[in-house]
Amino acid sequence: STGTGLTFLGMQGATSPSQHFQFRLVGNNHLQYLIRNSSNVVEYIEQPTSISANEWTHVALVKNSGTYQLYINGQLVNTKTFSGAITASLSELLIGAYAEGNNPKDLFFNGEIDEVRLWSVARTYDEIKCNMHRSIATASNLEASFSFSEGSGNTSMNTSTGTVGTFYNGGTF
Repeated sequence: STGTGLTFLGMQGATSPSQHFQFRLVGNNHLQYLIRNSSNVVEYIEQPTSISANEWTHVALVKNSGTYQLYINGQLVNTKTFSGAITASLSELLIGAYAEGNNPKDLFFNGEIDEVRLWSVARTYDEIKCNMHRSIATASNLEASFSFSEGSGNTSMNTSTGTVGTFYNGGTF
């Protein structure tokens, strides 16, 4: 998909709504990770080239202290240091959208998403490269794993925790 602000992963802190992050496509299919931190500062890291339309793309973002590394298809494409932090929980995670308050905005992702994983540790280059084409349901330090393999319905299981996420604005398998 092309366009500005098409968010495919977002989270907003419930206790501090100004704190949030978004993974989104901007401009001409440039991938951008945007963060508004606890100091109310907006920072971002962006992919220097466009993502090809109608082609599966593996995306990974690694946070190690204040340094963020963006990987596309297993290759490191950008590194940036951010200040501040975000306080949020998995219950505030949106896949395929971004919300302000409790209301999803008109920033729904128009495309396909397969396998979303969130880790509580920084993954290494080798771990990203070796596992980018593997499904991982449970593992040490894996906080969330959505494979979207249910086949039908309007929910998806976080196999890491056993909790269920609900699709808003539709969803297909």
